[in-house]
Amino acid sequence: SRFVVHEFDTMTKLVDNFGFSSLNSSFGNSGGDPIVMWDNYDKRWVMCEYESSSSNNLSFCVSETSDPTGSWYTFSITSTGFPDYPKLGIYKNIYVAAVNESGDPKALVLLKPNYNNISIPDDSNSINVSVEGFIVSFDSVAHFGFQIFPPFSTEYEINDNEFIIVRHIDDDAPAFNGSGDIINDK
Repeated sequence: SRFVVHEFDTMTKLVDNFGFSSLNSSFGNSGGDPIVMWDNYDKRWVMCEYESSSSNNLSFCVSETSDPTGSWYTFSITSTGFPDYPKLGIYKNIYVAAVNESGDPKALVLLKPNYNNISIPDDSNSINVSVEGFIVSFDSVAHFGFQIFPPFSTEYEINDNEFIIVRHIDDDAPAFNGSGDIINDK
């Protein structure tokens, strides 16, 4: 995927034809389902997308500063299956990417690196960073094929390394003889 960066107030184009592969050649061609979010905790931009339709990797790029035209940190996490339809949540110490793996909802949790201890060389626009992470699997909701339980980004104080997801429970799901009572949904 390719991005164009505009200044919000004036819509002046700052960067044209910008993408993951321009920051880290190991990402190859950008895969798809790109996400761009602002990390209000660290005052940086965060981008995420899957690497390719034949890869189980989810790529991340995080700006070194609040300036998206500057240098970036790059890293990826390998999921147990194709990480389709990623949704990103940003917390104080972690990034959470919720994905759908062939109907199974999962959360890829990455511990934020200590950016203060990582310097990007002057002759480069990016540096690949090693991150720690883990995968959380959720029980699928019956009668729904494609499922994603998106993370809920918040700046409210929650415990370190905890996150919130949104999950639906619907007794009127397709192919399920529910109550027909819309108030009975959870």
